[in-house]
Amino acid sequence: MKAKPVVLALVTAIAGWAAIVLTHPAAIAGTVAQSPTGAMIFVTANIGRKYDSGSKPTEVMKRLRHNLNDVSNGHPRFIGWQEIDEDDPAAELNILKATYPSDGGWQRTLYRERPDGKREALKVPTVAHDAQKSDQRIAFGSSGMAHVSPTRWITVTRFKNQNLSEINTHFIAGAFDDCQNCPERRKRWSALWDHLKEQVAKEHSAGFNVVVTGDFNRRAGSGGWSPANVHPSAHLVKSGGLDHIVAVPRAGWNVVKPRYANGSFKQGAWGIGIDSHKAQWVTLRFLDK
Repeated sequence: MKAKPVVLALVTAIAGWAAIVLTHPAAIAGTVAQSPTGAMIFVTANIGRKYDSGSKPTEVMKRLRHNLNDVSNGHPRFIGWQEIDEDDPAAELNILKATYPSDGGWQRTLYRERPDGKREALKVPTVAHDAQKSDQRIAFGSSGMAHVSPTRWITVTRFKNQNLSEINTHFIAGAFDDCQNCPERRKRWSALWDHLKEQVAKEHSAGFNVVVTGDFNRRAGSGGWSPANVHPSAHLVKSGGLDHIVAVPRAGWNVVKPRYANGSFKQGAWGIGIDSHKAQWVTLRFLDK
């Protein structure tokens, strides 16, 4: 968690689930109340690149789909993907579309519209099930760097029925390690960070609860930094290495992390087996105070 003050309420029973409530102290008076959300499951998954054929990402995507369906119990569920078709030996977006088909109920944000009217496949697509996608926006993140990084984008998908905006992105690697061209890498990392904060603020100001998934290519606590610094009302709700999930409740609301009967949070990490990433997942609810 970030250093700024939050109120950690006592364990409560909400809809039959024990939960811990994360509250930001600066709630804004006069917020228009909406219905509280049910439980929702969020995943951030960097598919990686170190494999030889399409069988590996196919197996990984099917396994993550099975795991997610298993823990969701029919609740809305969301995956933010990173590194899709980023110098990979397999056509990962095609595998993703086949594994998470729209005619199987999956809501997908897979492309951006270029200024010339043509579609461009996203390297940071999102998929969702048992949620009703209402809008999408692809925002610029940071410029590319030859032989290092493609142009980075920020995928924003709204689900009005769930009172949710899901944001997914992927930062340039090596900006905070020993590397060549570190100043140039850090410049691009900082540009994406600034643009991400703008997008989070925009969605929060529009009255949505916001969840950010992504490979930040920076560890929480590094140099005093936290992914939750993305917004004054943000909470780091799940973290694993470079991969983080951040929740930003709308003004006057709380974000809740439900627990199992044994007291542990309904969250975890699933092995991917490509590169060193694991898919981080967490269950959340958003409640009006």
